[in-house]
Amino acid sequence: MSNKWNSTPSSSSALEEKDGKVHIGAGTWLPKDRWATISNQTKHSMFGKSLMVAVWGTQTLRGKSLEGKVCPRYKGDRAAKPPLSPSNVVAMKERFMDRLKKHSDEGELSKFNKCVSEKLQELLLSRRKKMLLAKAAKPGIPDCECCLASIIPTK
Repeated sequence: MSNKWNSTPSSSSALEEKDGKVHIGAGTWLPKDRWATISNQTKHSMFGKSLMVAVWGTQTLRGKSLEGKVCPRYKGDRAAKPPLSPSNVVAMKERFMDRLKKHSDEGELSKFNKCVSEKLQELLLSRRKKMLLAKAAKPGIPDCECCLASIIPTK
């Protein structure tokens, strides 16, 4: 049984550019200036996290997981979050691998899943922190997420 995340990457040839946009794979196009900013990140993890936000956006990422599995800590207590689109994950992984080859760090490929998981957790924790701050500022609000979410700005 093959893992959907372990596809063979395409060659690290130049990315297609058209109308001021760069094709990163899986039918996903990013503005050329945004791609330049992402690819100029000094750390591989920041490259991966920035690319994730560019592809999916923070709002979408907050409700997703990498593979759609339930966290072992919450098995039985929570439902699995929907997975990120496999085609975009593969495209992102290919860009990540291209970067590693360019910097001669091919041994760091194992950091891809860790990078993705860390970003998803950062987004989740930032949301929780905002909710706690909102509750502290307005003491009469119930603890439920829907009530707290109504007083937190979306951006």
